[in-house]
Amino acid sequence: MRAGGFMTGRGISTWRLWRGLLVKDLRLLWGGTSTVVMVMLFGLLMLSILGFSLELRDDTTREVSASLLWIVFWFTGEVLMQQSFQHERAGGAYYPVLAALRRPGLFFWSKVVTNLAATAVIHFLIVILYTVMFGIAWQGRWSMFALIWGSAMPAYVIVGTLISCLTLTLRHRALLYPILLFPVMMGVFMLAARATLYTMQNYARMFILQPLQWLWISLIINAALAFWVAPLILQPGVAFFSPKETPNEPAHDFQD
Repeated sequence: MRAGGFMTGRGISTWRLWRGLLVKDLRLLWGGTSTVVMVMLFGLLMLSILGFSLELRDDTTREVSASLLWIVFWFTGEVLMQQSFQHERAGGAYYPVLAALRRPGLFFWSKVVTNLAATAVIHFLIVILYTVMFGIAWQGRWSMFALIWGSAMPAYVIVGTLISCLTLTLRHRALLYPILLFPVMMGVFMLAARATLYTMQNYARMFILQPLQWLWISLIINAALAFWVAPLILQPGVAFFSPKETPNEPAHDFQD
């Protein structure tokens, strides 16, 4: 009875702590809007370059350009996810948070949920800007495009957050992060761009479902891998700080 009450209490406190981590991450992201503004400006810059380079005048060119939105999605998501765990690292709260959690993997999934929510909002605004700036006529294709996004981006966020955790204490993580992320997720974005192109060109649903099925398989595999790997990484002593770096004084990525 006593032991059972203790276990129940631990379960409730773990859930509350995870919920507190999630609320904290969302407040940090949207309270201090510097990261969000930076990502939005970066996405707007890429949209402008995309529009002027393609000269979107006829409907055919506009339909093809919709698939190139995934290039903007890639880089804006990469900039956002690369900042995962940086607040805890800079403030010296990384190990205390792991020690307080009964299941360290919950720390990882709180970051995944936060990154996915922020990415969804930013990408939604980017699509709105893209539609207004270049006069794109979706004509009822929103639902299919949303399905494609929901099939591709969760896997991207899971893998991106996992790689951010793996490279947390590396000195040249700013260079290593895109190098590690690109070969792993390139296929997912190629499939998403292909499905988007089929959608904009009014292909039959059977052709759109072919890349979508591979995206769903990728999501399942990446989620299962993260469930297994993330708790192993987020253990005290697995990630370590270099002798020249303390939790309160993070080393710079480009330090000589």
